[in-house]
Amino acid sequence: RLESLHDIRGQYCSTFKQIGNLRRGIDDVDNVDIDIVWMASKVAEVRTIDSLMRVLRDRLVLSCARLSRKEKYRVWRLQWYETGIGRYWKRWMRKTMKNKTIEDDRRNLQLTRAALKREMERLGQVQQLLLNRPCELSETRLLTSVEAT
Repeated sequence: RLESLHDIRGQYCSTFKQIGNLRRGIDDVDNVDIDIVWMASKVAEVRTIDSLMRVLRDRLVLSCARLSRKEKYRVWRLQWYETGIGRYWKRWMRKTMKNKTIEDDRRNLQLTRAALKREMERLGQVQQLLLNRPCELSETRLLTSVEAT
């Protein structure tokens, strides 16, 4: 379980004096190591969330592709049952063999379209979050910021 960053900041102190100084907002020289650990935990949490968002995006892309193929198949199937000379024979065979009607196929098509629309909206939201995230700091910039403290 990931803890809140606010809760983590006070847990890495070794003495009660340092805890009191952190609560009052006073920085000691000893707190530099604690701040580095706090920043490292924050970076690890952000990178974990970023990787989870990327995994979610990949799974949503696969789900949308699968639903899109299913939608195309259901449209083709409806057109096949509704057109041609033997359409009444096709409908009768489908009713007797699988106990399904053309209304069942229409309902399944609408459900597939609704699921595809919902998945596309989720994919758009995840992609928007990934595109609007701040750019990552390079390792040299992180090291120079640590050396400055």
